[in-house]
Amino acid sequence: MLDQLATKNTTGFSDTELVSLHAGEFLFREGDAAEALYVVKKGTLRVVSGSTVYETLKPGGIVGEMAIIDQSSRRSASVIAGTHAELLKIDRKRFLDLVANNPDFSIEVMQVMARRLRVMNQRYSNRS
Repeated sequence: MLDQLATKNTTGFSDTELVSLHAGEFLFREGDAAEALYVVKKGTLRVVSGSTVYETLKPGGIVGEMAIIDQSSRRSASVIAGTHAELLKIDRKRFLDLVANNPDFSIEVMQVMARRLRVMNQRYSNRS
């Protein structure tokens, strides 16, 4: 679903904002207020905190999903474009519409969150 969403013509998402970034430009910074998640349509982005790169995102990847789930949270990492990138901005209303019309979308978001949690757990368990 995420791959399909990223590759679909954005005319089907007239209420979905297309965000364009140049290489080196930040999508958001750690600590920023959070109000949307993003689906990578084109390009690559890095999820970073300080000098640590947590993940490199490619088309079909998502970032900012915690903002949709935990509305009171701030950004837990920064996201910077590694190349020219285009992303679909999914606000809470659009997210709820996607979940209602395609429950598999919510499963995919939860799978991303679970994978990221497992990676972080493994990183911290290896430090002890």
